[in-house]
Amino acid sequence: ANANSQGCMPVSPGLTPAETVGFLTTANLYLLAVQICEEFNLPTVGIAEALATKAVRLSTAKAQEKSAAWQWLAENRPGGADIPSECAVTATWNLLKHIVENEEKERETVLHRVVTTRLFTLGADLPPWLVAGYKKKDAAELIRLYHSQGKLEAASELAIEYL
Repeated sequence: ANANSQGCMPVSPGLTPAETVGFLTTANLYLLAVQICEEFNLPTVGIAEALATKAVRLSTAKAQEKSAAWQWLAENRPGGADIPSECAVTATWNLLKHIVENEEKERETVLHRVVTTRLFTLGADLPPWLVAGYKKKDAAELIRLYHSQGKLEAASELAIEYL
């Protein structure tokens, strides 16, 4: 593979594509980070994980922080379209959904798994869209994740659903 596909060639002075993605993610410029990943064939796992953390933290944030989120959300409009929501928290979850659903490769569950694991780590509930998408892709893996997190009731219910 050439150096470019490994994210080693500088995108801007002194920064590799991978470093650029890290900086963009830290700056809450998630869709720009995704574009760099697509251009240089880099994984979007870190972006999805960071945005999942942001969504959970914003869910419990003070009103001032929630209203300030609109500044960075305005920079993350898929295809230039507004993220449908009156609430910054919902808009953040919708942005996460957009990234997971659009960037997850067919027959893969990497983004679903990373976001699910991060949400479990943060003690957050899984959004229905994430559970539904994961069930379609790999219900057995979701059952194993529920089980490994001690969520036996959810694991059992999902197992029974698929019997």
